Amino acid sequence: MTKEEILEMSRRENKGKDIVDIESSKRGVWAGWIVVISLSILLSLYDYFSGAKIPFEMLSALSTGLAVVFFIKFSMLKKIHELIVALIYSSLAVLLFILWITL
Repeated sequence: MTKEEILEMSRRENKGKDIVDIESSKRGVWAGWIVVISLSILLSLYDYFSGAKIPFEMLSALSTGLAVVFFIKFSMLKKIHELIVALIYSSLAVLLFILWITL
């Protein structure tokens, strides 16, 4: 087999994704879910002790976790799309956090 044939087989196996994209997704997801779980625990404890009943904190934590995933992907891939999605999730997380604090 030639080098091009091997590369083509690899592309088909990975469905068009390269190794850096796959690894960055794995790292991003791992880091993102650690952030989500940590924030969920902290915010739940805060709700428990303050008596708040508004669910914005969980949505904010989830949005923050997803923002981390896409920031990590952007840092590894340098694709503008990843940065735009990360900024959108970050904005959503901030908005939900503000709603949670004010309501």
